[in-house]
Amino acid sequence: MSRRAALAAAFLSLAGVLVAGYEMSRRVSAFNATRVRFVFQAVAVREFTYAGLPATVRDEPDAEGRKHVVVRFADQERRIPVPAAASVDERETSLARHSDWLRVLRFIPLTGSRPGDLDRLVDAGEIKDRLALIARRGVRETGDPLADLDTLRNRPVFLILEFQEDGTLAESNRWFNIADEPLGLPEDELRPGTWEYDAALSVRPMRGKPKPRFSDNAVGAMGWTLPVGFLSILALALSMAFALVRVPRRESATGTPT
Repeated sequence: MSRRAALAAAFLSLAGVLVAGYEMSRRVSAFNATRVRFVFQAVAVREFTYAGLPATVRDEPDAEGRKHVVVRFADQERRIPVPAAASVDERETSLARHSDWLRVLRFIPLTGSRPGDLDRLVDAGEIKDRLALIARRGVRETGDPLADLDTLRNRPVFLILEFQEDGTLAESNRWFNIADEPLGLPEDELRPGTWEYDAALSVRPMRGKPKPRFSDNAVGAMGWTLPVGFLSILALALSMAFALVRVPRRESATGTPT
């Protein structure tokens, strides 16, 4: 490649980098402006109020001595068995004792705002904080006694209790699908982009977490700009290398440079 051709390719590659970079920035900004994010804060105390109503989360064994965590809110009560495999820090007296498998989370949805704006938005009444308990319970039962064990392991179940302003507890059982292939199971699957999904991650072991899906985050929003930008940078580097290479001048048989 001649130096002139290499310089022309470098200018074209630079134009590709600038165009892809601008469009990438625009797309990511638009994605972040509309994406709903959830900011969580763990509640460690065992007695608190929500919507002006009293709530407690205590350790209480049942009549047979089996360990339970008992949630009381207004006149509601839920008893949650402590899983046999759960890691419980016996030295702790706060809710941190159960943080491996159970957490009470205060959270706020944010759209186009920075976490640093939280206090201002809450004080202004523009957004309301919400409160929920999330507990890892085990695996989802399929009802099929011949179900493959690996399939069952791909369906860990989480109990979700959301504290409501009317003094009730909204209860649901949700599950992660961490199989390599989608299982096509019902609506109670935890889906990326929801507060339930993010909350469940806080009590899910690092191994076995669902794989990230780049189609529903900022990387997916970049679209064609990501490969085009990468290829333009590569082409720019190569063309500049060719342009800067000094080609040795050849001499003719008479000793005259050519």
